[in-house]
Amino acid sequence: MLHELQTELGYMTSEIRLIKLSPTVRYAIQGMGAIARLPAGNFILVDKIAGFRHLPSNYLAKIFQRLAHRGLLHSRRGPGGGYSLAKKPERVRLLDIVRAVEEPVAPGHQCLLGFCSNGKVGRCVAHKHVVQADKKLKTMLGRLTLADLGN
Repeated sequence: MLHELQTELGYMTSEIRLIKLSPTVRYAIQGMGAIARLPAGNFILVDKIAGFRHLPSNYLAKIFQRLAHRGLLHSRRGPGGGYSLAKKPERVRLLDIVRAVEEPVAPGHQCLLGFCSNGKVGRCVAHKHVVQADKKLKTMLGRLTLADLGN
């Protein structure tokens, strides 16, 4: 699936990559991917996932709290507690994870080249192309699930 994304977005591994997910999104996907490898209904502590994936434990804990609040994870306190998936891996789209952990960005507030300030979106020559690439990325993230990661 990764090669499909690279082909669809028009770049190969040796080219410059401008599209990059935030650390919050990457940690959320990596952490949930680790949980997806467990037998259904098993709970695991954040510290174990953080250690396994080499992620910051406190930050991952905050991300998991948000994912649990959004209904993507179950949380349980006490012995045998931790986190487990709230849905089967095939039913958790990567786009669901992105939407659960990222704050929405108002249209026109980010410009790839820095020309679109104060709501003047029309000044950036790259704007329409960046919007198209963003739509492709969202489409791909909407198709891929945790099961597709093959962790």
